[in-house]
Amino acid sequence: MGQGLRTARLIDVALRYHAPADVHYAGIDLLEARAAAQTTGLTLKKAHRLLRNRGIRAHIVPGDPLNALSRIANRLQGYELVLIAADQDAESLAQAWFYLPRMLAADCQIFQEQRSETKTKLVPITAAQLEALAASRPRRAAA
Repeated sequence: MGQGLRTARLIDVALRYHAPADVHYAGIDLLEARAAAQTTGLTLKKAHRLLRNRGIRAHIVPGDPLNALSRIANRLQGYELVLIAADQDAESLAQAWFYLPRMLAADCQIFQEQRSETKTKLVPITAAQLEALAASRPRRAAA
């Protein structure tokens, strides 16, 4: 969710075409658990305020991708758009792909942000790529 700017813009666009009751948003973010050096993100309270003011149905899930998705993937269904920020922990994201497919509508669009020194772009992830990512989930070694 970062600072919430992209979240607010996405929701505002969705509200141009749909009633607030038909817009469902789920955001995963470290929130207060973010490293002290990353002071620009939302707090849980500010994230709730941002979403409540728009009148939509929203779920804010604190945590990294793996921990958050492993807790909520079976409860959230039918999502049509997924945006994955570039600042996600690579190991957590690699394991979290396993949980994502069960949350998605058949025609879901998935984009992953990629940053370079000069630009940021959203790269689409196809259904076949998602299937491969979900199947290649790294396994944790048994203790």
